[in-house]
Amino acid sequence: MHTITFADVTKLTTIKDMAFYASGLSTINLTGATNLNNAINDAVFADTKLTNINFLPSHILKIGDAAFTGCSELTSIVFPAGLTDIGEWAFASCDNVSLTSVVIPSGVTLINEGVFIDCYNLEKVTFKGPISEIKDLAFQNTALNEMTFEANTNFDDVAGTPIIGTDAFDGVNVAGIINVRPGQTVNAQK
Repeated sequence: MHTITFADVTKLTTIKDMAFYASGLSTINLTGATNLNNAINDAVFADTKLTNINFLPSHILKIGDAAFTGCSELTSIVFPAGLTDIGEWAFASCDNVSLTSVVIPSGVTLINEGVFIDCYNLEKVTFKGPISEIKDLAFQNTALNEMTFEANTNFDDVAGTPIIGTDAFDGVNVAGIINVRPGQTVNAQK
């Protein structure tokens, strides 16, 4: 199985967990799946041969846990503007040399555990909105050399709970990689 196209399939509302797991799928077109629920479920496309992801329909709000884990052929990801949740381990081990940057939409305020762990060639992340927390192992073993925050971001938790998780940047030289748009602030006081 290499390509699946859902053209004018208005009755398709859900693609179940692990539906295409390790299937060899390299291309999927969901543009005709206009009634697909608001989520890409857990591990749906894990360990497939997908080369790029452009989330259409654009009403997808959530990407499930491990949804694209191990997609080692992945070269690009274009998230829908309305996305609010990227699940734990969603893109873990997507280690293609061409996957070097991602842009996180403004609705995503929490970077979940292990979301980009072992994406060895990921160099640049742009956050369109404020980020309240980066969980454990989120960017471990990446090649990050640039993080851009385009909105005010505050990493100072009033309750005293760490909001940059354990080993979130393990294996990454984070010195000097943070960029902030003019007029915006990033606070990391503790």
